[in-house]
Amino acid sequence: MDFYDRGYSAYMDNIGKRIRALRVRKGITRQSDFGELIGIDQSTVSDIESKSRKFYADTLLRMAEVLEVSPWHIMQGGEQEDMTSIELTRVYQQLPEAERAMLLKMAQALLPNTVNRKVA
Repeated sequence: MDFYDRGYSAYMDNIGKRIRALRVRKGITRQSDFGELIGIDQSTVSDIESKSRKFYADTLLRMAEVLEVSPWHIMQGGEQEDMTSIELTRVYQQLPEAERAMLLKMAQALLPNTVNRKVA
């Protein structure tokens, strides 16, 4: 195993530990229950959490949804993003430009001291 492989293995090990911690914090104590929720078997969950097993992006997205964190948080850690803000961003990006401007005005109207603020 070369330096790159050891570094990658350590990176995946950290992801596995993070997934396990997030799963347990969410109250999903059994790997088999988590696997059922995300569409993989218990042994695959175990391998991801303990043996640095690689997994596909669709599995990452399902884990993020079940754990109510961003995929980025699973992969990198750090401050956890609020899933509501992620969903709002996703919806905003799908809107036509005119509706984006309207949504921005509505959101600004909800904030204090924004009565005279101009929308860019």
